[in-house]
Amino acid sequence: MNRPDLQTIAPPVNAAFAGRQTALTAAFRRQFPNGLGQPVSTTADAHGTYFLHNPPGVPGFVRCHPPDADNLVLTRFVRARRSGERLTGQDVTPATTVISRVVTQAIRAGLDPVPIQDALLASIAPLTILLPDHPHGNGLFATVQLLPGATLSNPGLASLAFTATAIFDAMRQQRANTPADITFVTALTDYFQDAAFQPALAPLAPAVNAAVDQGQAVIGIGRSDISSAASTATLLGSVTNANGAPLAGVQVVATQQNTIIQSAITDANGAFTLANVPPGSTTVTATLGSLQASMTLNVIAVPAFPLTLSLGFTAPPPTLSAVSPASGPTAGGTALPLTGTNFQVGATVTIGGSAATAVTITSATRITATTPSGRAGAAAVVVTNPDGQSASLATAFVYLSLGSLYPGQAFALTGSPSSVAAADLNGDGKSDLITANNSTNNVSVLLGNGDGTFRPPLDFGFVPGSSPRAVAVKDVNSDGRLDLITANSGNNVSVLLGNGNGTFQAPQSFTIGTGTNTVTPTALAVADVNSDGRLDIITVNIGLRQ
Repeated sequence: MNRPDLQTIAPPVNAAFAGRQTALTAAFRRQFPNGLGQPVSTTADAHGTYFLHNPPGVPGFVRCHPPDADNLVLTRFVRARRSGERLTGQDVTPATTVISRVVTQAIRAGLDPVPIQDALLASIAPLTILLPDHPHGNGLFATVQLLPGATLSNPGLASLAFTATAIFDAMRQQRANTPADITFVTALTDYFQDAAFQPALAPLAPAVNAAVDQGQAVIGIGRSDISSAASTATLLGSVTNANGAPLAGVQVVATQQNTIIQSAITDANGAFTLANVPPGSTTVTATLGSLQASMTLNVIAVPAFPLTLSLGFTAPPPTLSAVSPASGPTAGGTALPLTGTNFQVGATVTIGGSAATAVTITSATRITATTPSGRAGAAAVVVTNPDGQSASLATAFVYLSLGSLYPGQAFALTGSPSSVAAADLNGDGKSDLITANNSTNNVSVLLGNGDGTFRPPLDFGFVPGSSPRAVAVKDVNSDGRLDLITANSGNNVSVLLGNGNGTFQAPQSFTIGTGTNTVTPTALAVADVNSDGRLDIITVNIGLRQ
């Protein structure tokens, strides 16, 4: 007795029935084949719509058939409605008839039929089944399609639902050629055994077989799979520890009457699949080392039967001992190996409160992750296992701004530089530095070592009073060697032709302004401004605003 309003008398009644349920239910089915109580009946309208006023709190089955074919009975399980509730959408179809068979098994096994039916109906929702006389039908047999973008989570049930529709339609079309006393359920049971009909139902075979064969391309399974889908269960489950964390590598076996029926090993997500399990009392046992958990259930012939096993132990908490490297840029993107213990599959990593990316648990003692962007300064690194246990290091990683990431290195000069340029002056593939030193009337060349360091400066002097303020690097004489061009405070610009080895010839000066129109160039650029193929010099001057 499962009804809430009967629980006051349920314990003694259930105790009296213990061990006798199978015999009692069989006796009830023989004595009351249509159930107990007065049936509530109605006639559907021209659109197939019906309304039944069933009492609240009482579940049951709706049965219907065409007015001239009482052997073509379709069924659907209807849950108990609440007082004042109006149940809608209780369509009765060949597919719901197949699901009713599963629901009946569930009820006999003492399982709650409502979530089982809901899950099964949802799994076949992507199917669109067209009868031959539908405007888009083929005129010969039932066909099936999937909704655009949809996938099937339960191909076995989808195949049975479509096959049942094909059988029902064939019986409807072939009523004159098949015995009237053979019911739809009888034909269904017959075909589900071996994907073939008894001789009396042979006229149904061409349309049904053609339909099932066409449906195989859509559903993924065909006639050879129907018997297994209709008569066995697939147990889909997972194994976790007491904290709910998935456990990989656990051996799972299904036994019936002390005989192993199927076995599997859990994957990285703790999941397992036990296929082709016959209906009946089944014990599923999970074993990991000395730990073991089991559950016994009444398996019903349903293509997907979910269950979860929990091995009764609490996983040790993770520890975090090292993070390397210990610093990286605020922009993120630093590959970060983490070392510790008891890391679990599915663990997450945060740095400074933000989720790391590309988290990979390579073992129970090592994780790799990529840092997100963060603010400059120390940040806590936290590893959280799926069971909620975590480990952290408060200042294990430091976000560095650009200045702190690349600290400045000083290289001494003889003067005070007012401008700098970089170029490969000696053709060794390494960048060199050139400075214009206004206070000491020279330029300095620091040949690069290619690692961010430079050799001592080479100084190239100017005629007194020049005082270079800005420097540019170009090949102004087209000899393949870089030359230096400077803008000088002394009313001129200078060109130092390069030797190709980092040294330069004496400067040649070009006066800017004449007579009293003296100017002081402060910046310059070098480009071909008149498209004659020759480089020109442009200066920005103070004094005459030129």
